[in-house]
Amino acid sequence: MLRIENLTCEADGKALLSLDTLAVDAGETLAILGPNGAGKSTLLKAICGDCRHRGQVELHGCDRLDWCADRLARHLGVLPQASQLTFPFLAEEVVALGSIPLKLSQRAVREEITRVMALCDCLHLRERSFPTLSGGEKQRVQLARVLLQLSQAEQPPLLLLDEPTSAQDLGHQHHLLTLINTLAEEGYAVISILHDLNHTLHYCKRCLILEAGRPRFEGKPDEVLAPDSIGQVWNYRPTFGWLQDDRLVMA
Repeated sequence: MLRIENLTCEADGKALLSLDTLAVDAGETLAILGPNGAGKSTLLKAICGDCRHRGQVELHGCDRLDWCADRLARHLGVLPQASQLTFPFLAEEVVALGSIPLKLSQRAVREEITRVMALCDCLHLRERSFPTLSGGEKQRVQLARVLLQLSQAEQPPLLLLDEPTSAQDLGHQHHLLTLINTLAEEGYAVISILHDLNHTLHYCKRCLILEAGRPRFEGKPDEVLAPDSIGQVWNYRPTFGWLQDDRLVMA
């Protein structure tokens, strides 16, 4: 569904990202990994058109630039690292912003708001003022907004997540990652920037490691995330072990 060819991004004459090709299909969960400054966020910005770039970005076989704005908004959703919203909106009003590209009655919008807020475990926050929420609560409310935005996609949607667990406590980290896998099973293609390699091992089908703006390793997490490759990229050599449920973990 997503096809990228010869993608390059520069700023002030410095190359930020150079990617020959990348393909992500419906049902996939792709983790983007790499050290700070590797080009991870730049890749997501290039996919959604938030930074200047050269190269081809296609969604469902059509250049992203050829999509009309409303239809693209129903098929491409982005959860940024943090929200800068400071207006005293209620949490449910923030989620309702995701209804702008939709063709739903007010009653149907209210029902969808309830559904997506429940999915993201933030329904109990619906009448809270958004600026008063914690970082993790804001992150879950914003994810609900994005899911509402994508709820009327005519084709499998693409969900871009920039460090979706960065502000979450332990329980909510696993709740959100489980939700992401459920969305993939329903046909979503999901690209997530992650820093926790154990999360990648447990929840993602494929991973791409960037270093200095270029792909370094790509493949199945349990094959790519080997001590040698991790040591080369992060200058840290982990140890591996097995949990009682036969899950591989690193430390």
